Amino acid sequence: MTTNWLDTVYRTIPKFRNLENIEFVYINGKMNLNYDSLWSELLKMPSLKFLGIYNIGKNMVSSSALDELLAKLDGIYMNQPEIYLPNPEKYPLNANSIVLESYNHETKNFFEPLKKASNLKFLSLSGFTLSDENAADFGVFKELNKLSIIRLGTKEDTPLLQNIATLPKLKYFNLNLGKATSNIEKNIGLLKNIEDLQVSVSWKSEACYILNPF
Repeated sequence: MTTNWLDTVYRTIPKFRNLENIEFVYINGKMNLNYDSLWSELLKMPSLKFLGIYNIGKNMVSSSALDELLAKLDGIYMNQPEIYLPNPEKYPLNANSIVLESYNHETKNFFEPLKKASNLKFLSLSGFTLSDENAADFGVFKELNKLSIIRLGTKEDTPLLQNIATLPKLKYFNLNLGKATSNIEKNIGLLKNIEDLQVSVSWKSEACYILNPF
């Protein structure tokens, strides 16, 4: 589904529930839709497993249909000015793959639902400022085997890398810092059990370079 400004406000949502074999839906751009009705239709799709949401032009707000939809999916991709995930006490995430992209926002606004996603095996975060408490929270992702953190804004990487080093199943880790930190090379040496490790530092237009900890 892509942007169509010719749509009228609250235009009738197609009966997506009749698409019995569709597993992936991608919503791209601003549309004049009744989003509550859209979430309700997507929730009724019998085979839907993966949902992508790219900059729909409005803040996503809690609704029972949206929360239930996000909670049941196997995979979530979201690129929004503000990331929204449902209350984990009512709608714990079932997804094994989550990709979240935003810029200049702290992870603490949505991190609690991620911590309660017990099936999570692949996590990708792009463009966030990591809060101090969430740096320590990375140790809860015991089932994670792939982790990607891109354009991370952080003053100190030590708590983050110390906790990532404790993850027993993590085999792939891609870290791109927004800028170099004082202890980056020493702390990379903590990640000895990761089989595929890619660490780079980029700032503004400078090229990335790879650090080799071994």
